[in-house]
Amino acid sequence: MTGRQFKDLFAAIAKQSGWNRLGNGWVFPQRDCDECAVTISLQQASHEKKMYVNIGVYVDGISGYRLQDRAHLEGTQAHVFRREPQHMSHVLNFSTTISDEQRTQELVALFTFLNDFATKATTRLGLLDLEKHKEVFIISPVRYELERPEADRQ
Repeated sequence: MTGRQFKDLFAAIAKQSGWNRLGNGWVFPQRDCDECAVTISLQQASHEKKMYVNIGVYVDGISGYRLQDRAHLEGTQAHVFRREPQHMSHVLNFSTTISDEQRTQELVALFTFLNDFATKATTRLGLLDLEKHKEVFIISPVRYELERPEADRQ
């Protein structure tokens, strides 16, 4: 599988999994109750034949970000960042010899993780729960904002 074929496959599975295209990446579908937006993008490794999935979480009300302003997501540093789970990174490594069929199945499994993660990360409490289970690291200023009572956020 070539890099181009992989990117096309990734895009097709992202679309099938409900992610919406946004610039060079994708954003998880937004619901009215969401307090955060979750994005993913592919990044080519600089010295290896592999890619990374960058996962970003943008929290409504922090640093002037508002969920309604999707254009703000592009080119802006996420409030919380992580990459794909290490045990799933082999699907993104093109030095690993696996069949195209297996790579496709593993990519579908990766999107199961991404959808579960994004569903949790779309709320402040869900994001704090992900940190509690060591699925993300939240820096102190962002954690402070996440824990602030809603009345104090305006």
